[in-house]
Amino acid sequence: MSRRITIETSASGQRYVSIQRSRSAICPPTHHQHHHHPPNHPPHHHHHHDYVRVLRETWNRMVERETALDKANKGLLCETNNLKKALETARAEAHRLSSVVIPQLECQIANLSGENQALRRELQNTTGSCGRHHAEIEALRIRICHQDKEIKDLKCDKSNLERRAEELLRQINQHRCGGCGGGCVRRIEELVRDVAHWKDKFFDMQDRRNALSDLADAQERKIRTYEDILRRNGFICP
Repeated sequence: MSRRITIETSASGQRYVSIQRSRSAICPPTHHQHHHHPPNHPPHHHHHHDYVRVLRETWNRMVERETALDKANKGLLCETNNLKKALETARAEAHRLSSVVIPQLECQIANLSGENQALRRELQNTTGSCGRHHAEIEALRIRICHQDKEIKDLKCDKSNLERRAEELLRQINQHRCGGCGGGCVRRIEELVRDVAHWKDKFFDMQDRRNALSDLADAQERKIRTYEDILRRNGFICP
């Protein structure tokens, strides 16, 4: 089958396009194409022609549409090639992810899970120790309050003894000129022993109070350390 396209102009000057499609009769007839002609009638060769006549403007629109379709087809072909390349790249990336990246992530997840479990165990131990230290600190604070009260009482007793000693010394000075009997001497000796006893007791209580205060400070430092650990790991609010 062949196609011929001819452009013609009508007698009136209107330009139109005649599109001719013809079937060539040159091919030898087949069994089905052979026709028997009656006598006295010469054989007649049939030419089958199909004509479509369109205006020039319509032809131009058809050409423009064909050009646009050809351009769109080329664009689609280019886009298809790009999509094929992107598909190959995606397949390569998927293979890399499944064979390299995902196993690495699974290994990291396993390591992080182990670290998380270790942190949870440390948190449980730290929380228990923190609670025990809070209880110990509270007990130490109570003991320190009692010690402070005893020290305050001892200071009061010490002040009373100092006043009594001053009073006795004043009495001794008053009676020095007239002499001092044995009762006065014994009284002074008893007073001196009382002063020494209460003085030793005062310093002993003060030493114990200082020791308890140092112990409470050490426990508070431990508590702050535990709280810093919990705060860094996000278990308590800052």
